[in-house]
Amino acid sequence: MKIAIIDLKSEVRTAKNFIMSATTSVSSPSTVELRLRLGSEYVTHQVSTAPPRECTLSEIPLIDLAEIDGDLSQREKIAAEVRNAAGQLGFFYIKNHGMEQQVIDKAYNQATRFFNQPPAMKELASKYRSKFANNGYGGPKTTLINPGEGQDVKEGFGWSYSPEFDPFYEAQTLSPEVIAARNTDDPHIWTGTSHIENFKSDSLTYWQACLKLARKLNRIFALSLLLPENYFDNLTTFPGADGVYNFYPALTPEQLAKSTPDVGLGSHTDFQCFTLLWQDMCGGLQILNRSSEWVWATPIEGTFVVNIGDFLARLTNDQYKSTIHRAYNRGLENKDRISMPFFFGFNYDVECSVLPSCIDDEHPAKYQPISCGKWRELRFSRGRGNDEK
Repeated sequence: MKIAIIDLKSEVRTAKNFIMSATTSVSSPSTVELRLRLGSEYVTHQVSTAPPRECTLSEIPLIDLAEIDGDLSQREKIAAEVRNAAGQLGFFYIKNHGMEQQVIDKAYNQATRFFNQPPAMKELASKYRSKFANNGYGGPKTTLINPGEGQDVKEGFGWSYSPEFDPFYEAQTLSPEVIAARNTDDPHIWTGTSHIENFKSDSLTYWQACLKLARKLNRIFALSLLLPENYFDNLTTFPGADGVYNFYPALTPEQLAKSTPDVGLGSHTDFQCFTLLWQDMCGGLQILNRSSEWVWATPIEGTFVVNIGDFLARLTNDQYKSTIHRAYNRGLENKDRISMPFFFGFNYDVECSVLPSCIDDEHPAKYQPISCGKWRELRFSRGRGNDEK
């Protein structure tokens, strides 16, 4: 395996489809200019100022995973639906995903318990004492994903991959050296939450369920790209796998009535291969569609939202779309909003090229080889902030 060495200036030139951060300024009564910062350079989009509308299922399809463990022909049918969704807006809902509701409920309850603590107790797990980016707690207005939208009002708690908790290795005993070499988690975040009964165990059980589902979906993505379904297996033995709890405080009627309410999390794209998002029924995820209009990814009971991240978009030569999105508390249930995203990527030390099924004589590779870890590091180096929803 090779660790990629990249030219930062070259990456800035070739990564113009990916958002590092954004600022906005009004350019006409009907549009706003969304400036997307790539290092010292900017890419701009003209975005409609019309109020966000409900998405349609043609924009964000609902894909049934009931047969994901069926025979190859059934998985290929799912893969065809994923290919269509990933090549359009890069977002889709999934149902019959196989995750037990009690696992989700326990994680949600733990997130609620954590965020309902006094600030000083939450700071026991502060991310600013973490070795790895964004593990632990970050308070309100500590990130600024999009300067033009203001500081992000959400709070977050995050943790990262450790082979010690990976269900793939349940039947094996990994050496301490392997665990140490592959660990990207921070023990202090669990020490800082040890006073909350079952917080670590319930959070990790949810994370493990997400990891199992992500590995299944990873095989569906391989089939969708006309590759053998095990094509990515060796790239996810010690994957990027970040769990996050997000808290968006309830808004007053006056705040909700504002033409531009305070943003929960500013406009961005996600870093890695794809994201699994569980969201409560409050609503709040907005996606920029192909007509440059904001649409709501309205919660659907019993589903996750899946979206393509930058790294997978690169590997597909932009056949699959990593789309701009942001988050608010929409206030559909007049209470605090909780979301629980899970970010999945390839092993951080493996250099990956544009996939062979995504290039030909008329469509040469747009991007140089790079590892998922180096890409993530590059993104984080341009401003401390989460790819969270």
